[in-house]
Amino acid sequence: MEPGLRTLLEDLPSCGNNGWSSGFGAANAAHLLRELIADGVDRDIILSFMVARGHDEKSVECLAAIIKKIL
Repeated sequence: MEPGLRTLLEDLPSCGNNGWSSGFGAANAAHLLRELIADGVDRDIILSFMVARGHDEKSVECLAAIIKKIL
């Protein structure tokens, strides 16, 4: 994975202080997710990365819902 894409993945949790559920966090996450997806990063890679970082099931489900809207 390109270093720039990894950086975007690593930046994604900083948008998730509310579990990516609404407002600023969800909007910023959507922006980063669009970039990641446009560069070919798979949905499962993104979600797996967040699980590996310790995000709970509800948060990852919120992130999956944002990805679904983008796709």
